Amino acid sequence: MKESPVTLEKLVYNGRSGSDGIAPFNRMNVETAIRIVFSGLFIGLLFGGYFLFKNFEKLFGRDPAFPSDTPGARSLNKVQVIVIWLHLLAITGGFALWLH
Repeated sequence: MKESPVTLEKLVYNGRSGSDGIAPFNRMNVETAIRIVFSGLFIGLLFGGYFLFKNFEKLFGRDPAFPSDTPGARSLNKVQVIVIWLHLLAITGGFALWLH
């Protein structure tokens, strides 16, 4: 008896593959992987932001070994770090929610 040809419906059924047990490479798997990766990065950045704000003075405070350090220079460094953190948070959050 001759086997019927492999069709897409036969190969993919609710995200499962046919007889070999390996999921086929399809758009649903890629979207799920992107969501997982960017969601993890987003959560990691949230914890990183918590660490930054908790240790703000320790990280961006006055350094006695650097006498020419001014409050303006310290403020600029703080603003640069905050802006980069916010942009990374927006990008990872956007990619994590983009595919919903």
